Amino acid sequence: MNDSTVNQSEFDGNPLITFALFAYNQEMFIREAIEGALSQTYSPLEIILSDDCSTDKTFEIMVDMVSEYRGPHNIVLNKNENNLGIASHVNKVISLAKGLLIIAAAGDDISFPTRTSELTELWVKNGRFSGIVYSQYEPIDNEGNSLNVDCLCKDVSDLTIEEFASRFNPGIVGATQAWTKDLFIKFGPLPHDLYCEDAVFVFRAKLYGEILFLDRVLLKYRFHQSSLSNNCSLSYKNILLHHKRSVDVFNVFISDILNGGVDHRISSSTRESLLSVIYGKIKQAELEIKLSEGILKERMFCAFEASKHKAIKKLLRNIFIALTPELYCLLHDNRYLFNTLKLFIYRL
Repeated sequence: MNDSTVNQSEFDGNPLITFALFAYNQEMFIREAIEGALSQTYSPLEIILSDDCSTDKTFEIMVDMVSEYRGPHNIVLNKNENNLGIASHVNKVISLAKGLLIIAAAGDDISFPTRTSELTELWVKNGRFSGIVYSQYEPIDNEGNSLNVDCLCKDVSDLTIEEFASRFNPGIVGATQAWTKDLFIKFGPLPHDLYCEDAVFVFRAKLYGEILFLDRVLLKYRFHQSSLSNNCSLSYKNILLHHKRSVDVFNVFISDILNGGVDHRISSSTRESLLSVIYGKIKQAELEIKLSEGILKERMFCAFEASKHKAIKKLLRNIFIALTPELYCLLHDNRYLFNTLKLFIYRL
């Protein structure tokens, strides 16, 4: 491990870059993720290995691997005292980062050795712009086997800012991204309860700077069985959660437009157009939330009513058969009388 502190933003003409690995309860995959981080060929490189207060052995594996590292990169170990959640964890790591460009990596993915160097080369060749560079990925399952999926990254350079605003995910997978640190300086930290931070990064980059795509596979991105199942699920709970998260993201978009100090980047007409698009998306999402909540409540009510009806019918049967079989038969054949008595018992 190289214990020297890297304070320079330039070394031999190359900018200092940060490779930030975010982990939480990923002891099964963290070793491969760290191996990918430590194998990076770019220099000068700061590698931050950050654990969000895991309850398994994720951080212990980090410590063991760093203690055995003898390479050229500067390693920073961080373990949060409490579980911060995705957005606050990102904020914490960004506050630690010294690099001008931050290569993001998840604790269950595997970066190829040239990932940092290739993304940095693209960024430098295009003038070290503010924004995001990202690449293609290879999808794998829990065992590391390749998968066929239809959600690979896309080149979104032709999309307008309005199209970015109207889409929750324009086709850039968060695990493939590298962000310039000045985006965080410009817009400030992410809201602590935000879940879909990658969508916010993409919008901020389009709003304030540039987004460039490198159509090369530079990492293996892991799809877990639970996430594959959720992607294919039509559960109203999943739909409801998606729309609630969408509203959170769109509200951050609005805040960035109004308070991000980007008026000199976009015209007043574009600004008004953006706000109109986003407010429309929020109304649409809120309507979907109401519909989903209504369907969920109706299903819960029907299930409750069915079980309650069964219990009440059993109770009435026991009561009236105990009194007189003739009265129970009369009750059972008279639905109006039966329902009237049922309502009476509900209110007891």
